[in-house]
Amino acid sequence: MSPHAVAVHARPGGVLLASADARGIRFLAAVAPGTPPAAAVRAVFGDDPPGIVVRVGATPGGDLPGAPRVLPVPVAVAVLAVGPEPPPGPVLVLDAGPDGTEATLVAPDRTVTPAAWPCAVPGARDPVPAAPGAAPPRVPAGPADAATVPGGPVEVVLAGERAADPAWVRAVAGSCGAPVRVAGPEAAGDPAEVAGAGPGTAAVLGAALLGAALLGADRPGTGAARTGEAAASAPSGVDGPDPMRLLFPALAVLGAVLVVAGLLVGTPGEPGTGVVVQYGFRAAVPAGWEHSGGDPARRRVLLTPAGRPDGADLVVVERSPLTYDAGREPGRAPAELAGLLGGRAEAATVAGRAVQRYVQRPGDGTLVDWHVLFDGGDQLVVGCRRPGAAGPAAACAEVVGSVRPVR
Repeated sequence: MSPHAVAVHARPGGVLLASADARGIRFLAAVAPGTPPAAAVRAVFGDDPPGIVVRVGATPGGDLPGAPRVLPVPVAVAVLAVGPEPPPGPVLVLDAGPDGTEATLVAPDRTVTPAAWPCAVPGARDPVPAAPGAAPPRVPAGPADAATVPGGPVEVVLAGERAADPAWVRAVAGSCGAPVRVAGPEAAGDPAEVAGAGPGTAAVLGAALLGAALLGADRPGTGAARTGEAAASAPSGVDGPDPMRLLFPALAVLGAVLVVAGLLVGTPGEPGTGVVVQYGFRAAVPAGWEHSGGDPARRRVLLTPAGRPDGADLVVVERSPLTYDAGREPGRAPAELAGLLGGRAEAATVAGRAVQRYVQRPGDGTLVDWHVLFDGGDQLVVGCRRPGAAGPAAACAEVVGSVRPVR
């Protein structure tokens, strides 16, 4: 059994999976709505069963691969396992999704209770109606059944899809008497800082880190995973149909990838070789760049300027298999990606290729331009890191225009 933990979080827009080990988050996976969570775990980790599976919130269990230990964790506790250590005292977590907003008070010992509203939360008492066939919306706690805190909470943490909306965050922050922050990784180097990390995925990322901590993995850096926050539970439920999933690579902050040299394995090429063919795809190696490493487990190659492997400029190329033909269902993969990224990706054309594109700001003065392409049964991702003051490099567009599956 592999020394890694998996977290699964059933959300209205789909099922999120995250895997973590001693080094932090390994990847995120978005699974189509309606997929039984246990079936999603089997499909992704059937060949590499986790030692622990953490069910976030009300996520059901089921027949899991490898008979792992199964633990539940409240959404609010999982959210607080990512990012900076909360200040001493009670913390209010607002989980704001498309089906409404749920307020939970988390005590210093990580016990949780429904909370009264200390802020004027837009939409809190008027949740968005559920789509036909979806689960009924959550009803926020009212004064009669909610906890109150003398003097108010020491911090308000905003999670869920709505917390990705800056206007909504400003409206909440302007009405709260306590400091407000958006859930997610604190800065570059945080073990949860991966592509797709943010308030909508904070709970599943935190749950995976908690599971890894229970396996004996020490989480480095600020906001260490707090052990003992989940109680043991037995698996329940039954198997379901094969899931329709979209794996989204959890590409770690690219600077960290370069620092951890032990991860950079593969067969580096010489400068100017023109093309790299590995892990089921081929891509151009631009003039003045070289194939400097990669990771076979993630079907990943790294390209860097020749002689400058530790500079700000870096291109990562990665392939993930789909369980369906994106050419036959052209709207499906972009829709699943949009659900994972909370609408941050936009359709664009780069080097003549149709891509889903978004920009990551790791907080270290660089920007990462992500380009996601779908080709038949493959998802191809090109991530291009650059200094924040520089425009996109021509080398990035060249790689995007050239990357193709090799079948």
